Amino acid sequence: MPALILMYHDIAETLQSIAPGHRPYVLDPKVFRRQMRAIVDSDLPNFIVGDWCASSRQVRAVVLTFDDGHTSNYD
Repeated sequence: MPALILMYHDIAETLQSIAPGHRPYVLDPKVFRRQMRAIVDSDLPNFIVGDWCASSRQVRAVVLTFDDGHTSNYD
């Protein structure tokens, strides 16, 4: 069964403090919330990437991963 894997890099309300080369990879928090709501509403199981890799991977799922560990990922 295929999984939808979503990779996020950074979440920020403004691009002013983001290096120009990273700006294409920044997601507005409102958009991120809408995406998370869509995942919840889909009723598909969801995993962080490490847990999904350790699973049987035999169910359709949504997998979330964050690149680089920016503070915004935690916030």
